[in-house]
Amino acid sequence: MSKSKITSTIDYLSDPKKAITAAVLLVLAVAVVAFLWKKVSSLWSNSTLQGSMEDANIESNTGSNITGSINFQQLAKRMWDATDRFGTDENEVFAVLSCLNTQADYVKLCNAWCSLYVEKGWFNRLTAKATLPGTLTSELSTGELARARGILTDKGITPDF
Repeated sequence: MSKSKITSTIDYLSDPKKAITAAVLLVLAVAVVAFLWKKVSSLWSNSTLQGSMEDANIESNTGSNITGSINFQQLAKRMWDATDRFGTDENEVFAVLSCLNTQADYVKLCNAWCSLYVEKGWFNRLTAKATLPGTLTSELSTGELARARGILTDKGITPDF
């Protein structure tokens, strides 16, 4: 920075109103950067492992097996599309939940949801819910949540919403 630019900056900031405005803008910029950093770093730390090791962990933690014929990424995408618009498509939510057979399937769908959430990009990450249970709780009414829980509990699945 040249000496004339430094001098003009000092002259500009010597006015108390301009100095306060600059300080407020600086604090706001730092706050926005901190907020975005927190959002992005929490998403990266919550990303899930891929592959059979993840499946083995899910199965051992839930005591049930993952249904091999289910495409969980496709189900997560269907669920995302059903909850991503103005007005939730409750029938599609119920249809997706009806595809699950075991507790391990439910956990696998929740993990696929998290992976999809991370893939959607930083802007969508700020507006969407990070977890499937959080999204369902936000998007469904009390009666609809009860119906969604009923679909899962009838199959022996314990939902966390």
